[in-house]
Amino acid sequence: MGIESFLYHDGGEKGIFYPINHNGSVHDVYWNQKYIIIKCSEQKKENWYLMRNIKDYNYPKFMIQHFLNENDYKRVLDSLGISETNMEYTDGTIPWSLHLK
Repeated sequence: MGIESFLYHDGGEKGIFYPINHNGSVHDVYWNQKYIIIKCSEQKKENWYLMRNIKDYNYPKFMIQHFLNENDYKRVLDSLGISETNMEYTDGTIPWSLHLK
């Protein structure tokens, strides 16, 4: 993969984002110019990842926050002024890829 990262999905069986190590399936991905949201499930557990998708000297690239419950996830979205309805969206029904700069 080199220094660039790719978000990819292999058709519903497994979703991987480098450097997230997740063995479940990715079922929803939202993104805009500043953030990427990945919703995953592993067995019966749900996981939410929020990543900063911007190069900035003040923030590490791909600053990743991992949430194990929906309440914490939604609270952080509200505090950052992020709405899933205002973001681009794809799901796991078809293979997809997103090149992250």
